[in-house]
Amino acid sequence: MKLVSLLIVLTLIAWSSGCSSSTGPQKNEARTSNSSPSVANANTASPETASQTVSIDAVAPVDNQPGLAANAARPNKKAMVDAGGEAPPPMRSPAAENSEVATSMAKDGSFVEIRWFKNHPHLERVERTWAGDGKSSTLKIFLRGGRVVNASGDGVSQMPSHPSTGFLELAGLKAPATPKPGTGAR
Repeated sequence: MKLVSLLIVLTLIAWSSGCSSSTGPQKNEARTSNSSPSVANANTASPETASQTVSIDAVAPVDNQPGLAANAARPNKKAMVDAGGEAPPPMRSPAAENSEVATSMAKDGSFVEIRWFKNHPHLERVERTWAGDGKSSTLKIFLRGGRVVNASGDGVSQMPSHPSTGFLELAGLKAPATPKPGTGAR
């Protein structure tokens, strides 16, 4: 029992002396490479701090040091550079009437929705470009045979589900007549 009490007392003494801090001024004799002088002392040197002033070139980057200084001197570190060139094609998703739809951003930053019709007899694709205000849009209706018709896209609520007959009407074409079931038309 005396041994357990002695161990507890020694542990408490060691813990309390290790956790105490002094309130007096501390002198930093050996400055490490990952510490930098404060902004206030960067341009002034007193006799006390003259030996502690460190050149920016002498500071070695450390892996856990955040910021540009840590990455600037790494010869093997590759910098991120905008490669430019063409953007990859947008990913297509299935839409109504055997078509596909995708969204992308134009070079000027405007939002573009594109719908491709796989086997429509008149429509090839429709591109909707939103204006910068996000409230108005324009349509480019590409017809089979190469004709392109520009129209307002404000009447189109959803590109993936808008009927192809609506796009044909905006292009100024009559929608093809669909046979009514049970009339015997073939």
